[in-house]
Parts: sequence; structure tokens; C-alpha cells
Amino acid sequence: MGVKIGPDGKIWYVNATTNEVIRIDGVSVGVDEVAAEMTMSVYPNPATSQVYVSSNSSFNISDVMIYDVTGKLVECPGSRINEHTIAVNIDKLSQGVYFAVLKNDTQIKTGRFVKK
Repeated sequence: MGVKIGPDGKIWYVNATTNEVIRIDGVSVGVDEVAAEMTMSVYPNPATSQVYVSSNSSFNISDVMIYDVTGKLVECPGSRINEHTIAVNIDKLSQGVYFAVLKNDTQIKTGRFVKK
């Protein structure tokens, strides 16, 4: 009973019900490649006039949107610092909690910040 690996590298096992010895063919053993995940930062937090939204270096930012706590999209002009960081002017926002939504070609991330 059990699993054995033969001298030729083939995998064999014994079926416990029938006591039959079976060779496993055509099975590849390995680990699927894990796709890298985008991370984001929103800083400073709390903020007064400007927040920076940035992603890790392997992901370019395609879009940043700011939402209030009711889910309403608020207009905030942003200026690109580089392909991984955008400065967002929040001068005209009221004090409160907001969400920065960061998009790239394949992923979306959300970060929270407080406007003082």
C-alpha cells in the first residue's frame, strides 16, 4: 500500500480496494506561476492639500479616481510624478474620509485616506 517512485522516475501506487499496482503516466508535478500583485500606498494620511498615490515599481498606474464615503466620484486634479506615483490635489475637498482607486491594465486597488 502506498506510493512509490521507480528507478525510472515513474510514480506507482497500490489501489487499496483492488490491490492492483498502477503506474501514473502523463502527470507533471510543479507549482503554477503566481502573478505578481500590485500594491498601493496613499500618503500622507491624514492629508490637508495633497495626497500621493503610488504603486509598487512593477506596475504602471493608468488611472486614479477619488471617491467620497457615499461612493460619489469627486473631481481632483492629479499630476503624474512618474509612472508609479500621482500627486492628487485635495484642497477643494471637505474634511472627511475618501477612497483612492488605483487602476492599471489588469488590477484595481483601493486605499483610504482622511482629509483634514
